[in-house]
Amino acid sequence: YEVSAAVYSEEYYPVGKYAMLFMGEENQPAVALRVGESGIVRVDHIFGASPQSLRAMLQREASRVILAPRT
Repeated sequence: YEVSAAVYSEEYYPVGKYAMLFMGEENQPAVALRVGESGIVRVDHIFGASPQSLRAMLQREASRVILAPRT
């Protein structure tokens, strides 16, 4: 997804321009790769992620969903 400009960011905690979200296997964290102009700028491990919590995250953070998640 394309990251909204309203998402919190700092110099050493960049949000990137895009994020690629990968759902983990059961009992494994989801992973979000944050991508900027220079490549991957941050990797987030999202523990306790459920499909519902990831959808809520997309609603908060995405200005545009490029590829909708499979359910």
